[in-house]
Amino acid sequence: MGKVTGFLEFRRDKQPYRPVGERVRDWNQVMLPWPTDKLQKQGARCMDCGIPFCHQGCPLGNLIPDWNDLVYRDRWREAIDRLHATNNFPEFTGTLCPAPCEGSCVLGINDDAVTIKAIELAIIDRAFEEGWIERFKENDTSRGRRAYCLSRAGRRNLQLEVSRLKHLTRLAGLRVARKET
Repeated sequence: MGKVTGFLEFRRDKQPYRPVGERVRDWNQVMLPWPTDKLQKQGARCMDCGIPFCHQGCPLGNLIPDWNDLVYRDRWREAIDRLHATNNFPEFTGTLCPAPCEGSCVLGINDDAVTIKAIELAIIDRAFEEGWIERFKENDTSRGRRAYCLSRAGRRNLQLEVSRLKHLTRLAGLRVARKET
């Protein structure tokens, strides 16, 4: 996974944040985008550790070494497919999750862990930019009312994802508000 000597060659780099004075005035993303070359270096730091404990640290069981390697090799389309194999909502988890996977990273035993959360968020952002995922467009006539017809399996998957999202928001210490109609 990654570059064999990547964890020796590259130091952990933290994702830059927008200035506080700027971000308190809007609801835009707090983190600034990273240049691709920096992300690839961070993906290269993921080492072939044998037993990737980041899998156990992730509440979703994401295939973290796989998509870190794909980002390092500049294979972004495959990276989003691998990310979606275990995570239907990376646009939420990449932002809200407190990243217990980074705390479980084997490299973190004697060095700074791999920058997993930032790579996950960059993958989903790139997928939206490239048009691999379409944003939901609100129908003007719906006025926010929608009906979904799902199969039993579809309902079960939706329930699982909602419970995962609730679990992640609890981990992040966030409160989810619901508007009653």
